[in-house]
Amino acid sequence: MSSKDIDQNLEYNQTISYIIMENLESLYKDEPEIVAAAVFDRYTLDCLYQSSNWNIIPEIRKFLRDWQKKKHEISLQGIKYTILQRTNDKLIATNIYDEGSIVAIIDDLIIIAYIAPEGSPGILYIPISECFKKILDEILLYKNSL
Repeated sequence: MSSKDIDQNLEYNQTISYIIMENLESLYKDEPEIVAAAVFDRYTLDCLYQSSNWNIIPEIRKFLRDWQKKKHEISLQGIKYTILQRTNDKLIATNIYDEGSIVAIIDDLIIIAYIAPEGSPGILYIPISECFKKILDEILLYKNSL
Protein backbone atom coordinates (compact mmCIF):
# COMPACT_ATOMS: atom_id res chain seq x y z
CA MET A 1 0.00 0.00 0.00
CA SER A 2 1.45 3.33 -1.02
CA SER A 3 1.81 6.33 1.25
CA LYS A 4 -0.95 8.07 -0.71
CA ASP A 5 -3.30 5.10 -0.22
CA ILE A 6 -2.56 5.05 3.50
CA ASP A 7 -3.26 8.79 3.74
CA GLN A 8 -6.54 8.41 1.82
CA ASN A 9 -7.59 5.48 4.01
CA LEU A 10 -6.80 7.47 7.15
CA GLU A 11 -8.77 10.45 5.85
CA TYR A 12 -11.71 8.17 4.98
CA ASN A 13 -11.75 6.61 8.46
CA GLN A 14 -11.46 10.01 10.14
CA THR A 15 -14.36 11.36 8.09
CA ILE A 16 -16.58 8.38 8.96
CA SER A 17 -15.69 8.76 12.65
CA TYR A 18 -16.41 12.49 12.49
CA ILE A 19 -19.85 11.92 10.92
CA ILE A 20 -20.75 9.41 13.63
CA MET A 21 -19.37 11.51 16.50
CA GLU A 22 -21.07 14.75 15.40
CA ASN A 23 -24.47 13.08 15.07
CA LEU A 24 -24.21 11.26 18.38
CA GLU A 25 -23.01 14.36 20.24
CA SER A 26 -26.10 16.13 18.91
CA LEU A 27 -28.29 13.22 20.05
CA TYR A 28 -26.78 13.35 23.57
CA LYS A 29 -27.48 17.08 23.71
CA ASP A 30 -31.09 16.72 22.53
CA GLU A 31 -31.84 13.60 24.60
CA PRO A 32 -29.82 13.74 27.85
CA GLU A 33 -31.18 10.37 29.02
CA ILE A 34 -29.06 8.77 26.27
CA VAL A 35 -25.70 8.75 28.00
CA ALA A 36 -23.50 6.41 25.94
CA ALA A 37 -23.29 4.69 22.59
CA ALA A 38 -21.08 2.58 20.39
CA VAL A 39 -21.11 2.09 16.63
CA PHE A 40 -19.61 -0.92 14.88
CA ASP A 41 -19.14 -2.02 11.31
CA ARG A 42 -21.69 -4.79 10.78
CA TYR A 43 -19.36 -7.02 8.78
CA THR A 44 -15.96 -6.59 10.44
CA LEU A 45 -17.23 -5.59 13.90
CA ASP A 46 -14.60 -2.84 13.96
CA CYS A 47 -15.56 -0.19 16.47
CA LEU A 48 -16.09 3.09 14.62
CA TYR A 49 -17.16 5.07 17.69
CA GLN A 50 -17.52 4.46 21.38
CA SER A 51 -18.37 6.86 24.18
CA SER A 52 -15.49 7.43 26.56
CA ASN A 53 -17.73 6.31 29.44
CA TRP A 54 -18.66 2.92 27.93
CA ASN A 55 -16.42 0.09 26.74
CA ILE A 56 -18.36 -2.73 25.11
CA ILE A 57 -15.80 -3.71 22.44
CA PRO A 58 -14.82 -6.96 24.22
CA GLU A 59 -18.49 -8.00 24.47
CA ILE A 60 -19.86 -7.15 21.01
CA ARG A 61 -19.60 -10.66 19.52
CA LYS A 62 -21.35 -12.32 22.48
CA PHE A 63 -23.98 -9.57 22.55
CA LEU A 64 -24.81 -10.10 18.88
CA ARG A 65 -24.79 -13.89 19.24
CA ASP A 66 -27.22 -13.71 22.18
CA TRP A 67 -29.44 -11.30 20.22
CA GLN A 68 -29.62 -13.69 17.26
CA LYS A 69 -30.22 -16.71 19.55
CA LYS A 70 -33.37 -14.92 20.76
CA LYS A 71 -32.51 -15.22 24.43
CA HIS A 72 -34.88 -13.58 26.93
CA GLU A 73 -32.04 -11.69 28.57
CA ILE A 74 -28.93 -10.04 27.23
CA SER A 75 -25.90 -8.71 29.11
CA LEU A 76 -23.52 -5.81 28.65
CA GLN A 77 -20.87 -4.78 31.15
CA GLY A 78 -22.18 -7.18 33.74
CA ILE A 79 -25.72 -5.79 33.64
CA LYS A 80 -28.55 -8.12 32.61
CA TYR A 81 -31.28 -6.62 30.48
CA THR A 82 -34.70 -8.14 29.89
CA ILE A 83 -35.63 -7.93 26.23
CA LEU A 84 -38.81 -5.92 25.65
CA GLN A 85 -38.78 -5.95 21.87
CA ARG A 86 -36.62 -7.80 19.35
CA THR A 87 -36.54 -8.15 15.59
CA ASN A 88 -33.62 -9.11 13.35
CA ASP A 89 -32.59 -5.45 13.17
CA LYS A 90 -33.87 -3.90 16.41
CA LEU A 91 -33.49 -4.65 20.11
CA ILE A 92 -34.97 -2.78 23.07
CA ALA A 93 -34.12 -4.07 26.54
CA THR A 94 -34.26 -2.81 30.11
CA ASN A 95 -32.78 -3.77 33.45
CA ILE A 96 -35.47 -4.70 35.96
CA TYR A 97 -33.37 -3.31 38.84
CA ASP A 98 -33.46 0.21 37.41
CA GLU A 99 -29.91 0.16 36.03
CA GLY A 100 -30.87 1.60 32.66
CA SER A 101 -31.82 0.29 29.24
CA ILE A 102 -30.29 -0.36 25.86
CA VAL A 103 -31.45 0.16 22.30
CA ALA A 104 -29.60 -1.53 19.44
CA ILE A 105 -30.16 -1.28 15.69
CA ILE A 106 -28.46 -3.17 12.86
CA ASP A 107 -28.13 -1.95 9.27
CA ASP A 108 -24.80 -1.54 7.44
CA LEU A 109 -23.58 -0.44 10.85
CA ILE A 110 -24.60 -1.45 14.37
CA ILE A 111 -25.51 1.14 16.98
CA ILE A 112 -25.96 0.30 20.64
CA ALA A 113 -27.12 3.08 22.94
CA TYR A 114 -27.27 3.08 26.73
CA ILE A 115 -30.17 4.94 28.31
CA ALA A 116 -30.05 6.16 31.91
CA PRO A 117 -32.64 4.70 34.34
CA GLU A 118 -34.88 7.78 34.06
CA GLY A 119 -35.17 7.38 30.27
CA SER A 120 -37.79 5.36 28.42
CA PRO A 121 -36.22 3.02 25.84
CA GLY A 122 -39.48 2.70 23.88
CA ILE A 123 -39.75 6.47 23.47
CA LEU A 124 -36.01 7.06 22.95
CA TYR A 125 -35.86 4.41 20.23
CA ILE A 126 -37.30 7.02 17.84
CA PRO A 127 -34.56 9.68 18.17
CA ILE A 128 -31.88 6.96 18.25
CA SER A 129 -33.19 5.43 15.02
CA GLU A 130 -33.50 8.88 13.40
CA CYS A 131 -29.90 9.70 14.37
CA PHE A 132 -28.75 6.32 13.07
CA LYS A 133 -30.51 6.87 9.73
CA LYS A 134 -28.91 10.31 9.47
CA ILE A 135 -25.47 8.78 10.12
CA LEU A 136 -26.05 6.14 7.43
CA ASP A 137 -27.32 8.74 4.95
CA GLU A 138 -24.37 11.08 5.56
CA ILE A 139 -21.87 8.24 5.19
CA LEU A 140 -23.52 7.18 1.93
CA LEU A 141 -23.33 10.75 0.63
CA TYR A 142 -19.67 10.90 1.58
CA LYS A 143 -18.91 7.56 -0.11
CA ASN A 144 -20.74 8.66 -3.26
CA SER A 145 -18.68 11.85 -3.36
CA LEU A 146 -15.40 9.92 -3.59
